Amino acid sequence: MRHSILQSALTRSLPAVTEKHSKTGGDDQYAYALSEMQGWRINMEDAHTALLQLEQSSRNAFFAVFDGHGGVHAILILHLPSKSGNPPGSTVAKYAGDHVAQRLASEPSYAEGDYKAALKRAFLGTDEDLRAGQCNT
Repeated sequence: MRHSILQSALTRSLPAVTEKHSKTGGDDQYAYALSEMQGWRINMEDAHTALLQLEQSSRNAFFAVFDGHGGVHAILILHLPSKSGNPPGSTVAKYAGDHVAQRLASEPSYAEGDYKAALKRAFLGTDEDLRAGQCNT
């Protein structure tokens, strides 16, 4: 709790970063728009994924927002600072954004059409990677 109060006081003393980054995309089946803004956080902590085609053999798409507000708990799990040079708050969400969709498409249950089980396994597997420090590279 002490860290949360200190971090909150520190971030409130800095000006908000209000520059927005937006993107649109689409194909004949889907259209999407996204926008992100750092706000009061020291670093951008969220990530997103927008894949119009998850893998070659289907028309399944994958859209996700990964909330990076893991704070000190995520940092402790990951044994940061990261070797990648990414700011600590952004590492968890960035790793998830880069890997959950890949893992989902490679799950055997996904190929069998059991998307619920595949998605659950993709998130749990990514969580296992994070706990093992895989995103520190």
